[in-house]
Amino acid sequence: MARFLIAGFFGAAAADTVSSCGSASDHMKITSITTADSSGADSTKKGEPFTITMEGELDEAHQHGTVVGNLHLHALGIVDQNITVNQKYDFFPGLPQGSTKVAIGPFTFPRSVPGDVDFTGQIKIVDGNAEPVMCLNLDLHIPKILAEEVGQEAPAVCGDPSHDHITNIVTSTDSNNVTTTTMDLDESLDYLNVKVDVSVKVPVLPAVGFQVGALPISISPAIPAGQLKFVSYPSNNVAATAKAAIAVTGTVTLEDKNNDEVTCINLGDSAHDVVV
Repeated sequence: MARFLIAGFFGAAAADTVSSCGSASDHMKITSITTADSSGADSTKKGEPFTITMEGELDEAHQHGTVVGNLHLHALGIVDQNITVNQKYDFFPGLPQGSTKVAIGPFTFPRSVPGDVDFTGQIKIVDGNAEPVMCLNLDLHIPKILAEEVGQEAPAVCGDPSHDHITNIVTSTDSNNVTTTTMDLDESLDYLNVKVDVSVKVPVLPAVGFQVGALPISISPAIPAGQLKFVSYPSNNVAATAKAAIAVTGTVTLEDKNNDEVTCINLGDSAHDVVV
């Protein structure tokens, strides 16, 4: 799941950027997916804000599932990899039955990112009974543009965890390599602002920085206050072209609508290296 969080920051928009490939038997009936820039047009350029909104109706609560994906990521001028994913998970309290809406943006893709960016392929989610929940086709492209020089900001650091809205994070892995993470959330969350300051490095080539000061995400229904629990089963992820380890270092900070830190993730140890 961590690799999808990282890959999500490379999103960009064009016509049919994200579309449903589901069927009438899906548990999540997607009613609309829209992508628009600040003028309302279905297009995006580096340095200009855009928003992706998805709405749907879930016919049952969702707590157990598997993400299956066949994807290709070309980004930052150094990453060009095929990725296959088959990841089983549990999530509590899960997603409730009923209407669901997620809006990402307005988000401005940094001009300082070198080269063009492509994230294409298909992602399917099935439930614990292997019944289809949803299917998405991704066709995310953002062109290479000539950008003005951008000054290098100082690396971000995580704040004081004693003031975070997520506390008591406990992770354990059993003898079957099943990893369980629990945490306590002291407020309901219907909005998150994601701030990213990372460096991406592959062998031989120099590291490339990627900074995002604001990636707003609105969620309905809200994530309820209380204990959250995530269970990750041994992954069947296989890279079709596993040529190198992509080392990602830096921080990912989540803030609420009051700009309070919800949690901050330090990336950089071996556990966060991504093999694709």
